[in-house]
Amino acid sequence: MVAIPEIIKSRHRRYEREQRSLASRLSRIALGLGILVSLIISFLIIALTITFANLTQNLPSPEILPLLLDPPNGDLLQPTRLFDRSGEHIIAVLENQNSTNRKYLTLQEDHPRHISPSLIMATIAIADPNFWTHQGFTWDNFQEDNHPTLAQRLVSENLLWTQPPSIQRSLKERFLAAQITSLFGHEKILEWYLNSTDYGQLAYGADAAARTYFGKSATKLSLAEAAILAAAAESPALNPIDAPQAALQAKDRVLLEMFTQELISTDQLQVALEEELTFQPLGDLSVNIAPAFSDMVLDQVSEFLPMGRVLRGGLNIVTTLDYDLQTQTECTTAVQLARITDSSIPMEGCEMARLLPLSNINPIYQIRKSLQVWLCLIQIPDKFWLWWEVTHLA
Repeated sequence: MVAIPEIIKSRHRRYEREQRSLASRLSRIALGLGILVSLIISFLIIALTITFANLTQNLPSPEILPLLLDPPNGDLLQPTRLFDRSGEHIIAVLENQNSTNRKYLTLQEDHPRHISPSLIMATIAIADPNFWTHQGFTWDNFQEDNHPTLAQRLVSENLLWTQPPSIQRSLKERFLAAQITSLFGHEKILEWYLNSTDYGQLAYGADAAARTYFGKSATKLSLAEAAILAAAAESPALNPIDAPQAALQAKDRVLLEMFTQELISTDQLQVALEEELTFQPLGDLSVNIAPAFSDMVLDQVSEFLPMGRVLRGGLNIVTTLDYDLQTQTECTTAVQLARITDSSIPMEGCEMARLLPLSNINPIYQIRKSLQVWLCLIQIPDKFWLWWEVTHLA
């Protein structure tokens, strides 16, 4: 019979073997998990590296923005122009004639050309309420064609406009928005945005919009007028000329949003809501000597470039139009119309008009002359018989 101490020792040894076996299994499991976690982390690092490389590959440089938007020679501060085939004569300028004297404005209130503080507040309130606190982008409203910050809008419209909407483009947009905010600062981003954004009716930039709709500089906007422009920047088609009632309703929404964010007082809100606004008459292109031809050119250009990009400005398009032939044709047509309406027009400098027939082809004139001839023919017999009678009686 086995002694009790031996049984106890045997059990202790077996327990120790089981513990060592369990520890060995746990260590192997821990080692396997550690290797698995390391592999997962390595895979994630590699995946993120590849994703980052793909995002940054062929990424536009943020330094393009000053070339496009800084005065006085920023490309987008100039309207798109159509030239004749020689490239020397301008056929059309794609800008509203009411905004031809637009200026680049700053945020500095002590500067003679400063943007109205009301417009600054209205724009931030409706377009980017957290503008001064975020780093240029936000993950909110992460959609392929949504740009929730002013920096993201600048990037989308000026750096990534050739790329179709996609998740990859949205990630690039946020990456570049963070870059330009870090490089240039919030104030410069806001200044660029207000001087370049689309307000409808070929008015790009706050000063162009103020002159187009109100006949004044954007330095002198009232609170109600600023709210109109801030709303038009959100939906350019709902501008005061194309949709006056919708523009006024949008103005009220902007004012209420400013009041909700405690940017204006109750008295300011009341005065702005009750202000009577007067809008400028509709303006045409500042220069357009061949409207039908210009429309045809723009139709053809739209097959290669988005029309929004063409209208935004900065392009010089050389066409096939012969400027000298066009001007001679126009003045010759004017001379011929003047003849038809029996009016006078000077022919100096219109060499082609000299090839027109010299006779007056006015139909009314011809009818009048024909009637005079017939009256003469009718009167001849009477005069003839009178002469015959007098002669014979004598």
